[in-house]
Amino acid sequence: MSETGIKFENEILGLFLLLSLPETWETFPVSITGSTPNGVVSLETTKGGVLNEEIRRKAQGSSS
Repeated sequence: MSETGIKFENEILGLFLLLSLPETWETFPVSITGSTPNGVVSLETTKGGVLNEEIRRKAQGSSS
């Protein structure tokens, strides 16, 4: 979007990322927004949460 000159707030980009997750992640957006002040998530918070969740899921899958 930067090529078109459109700027999005950090929180909007975080929401875009949350909304682009597959259905198997349906509880993750609720979890991450519930753990932030006023339910507002930044892109950095969302990216960090997604990476942590992916690591957790991979570790859980390899241990079962």
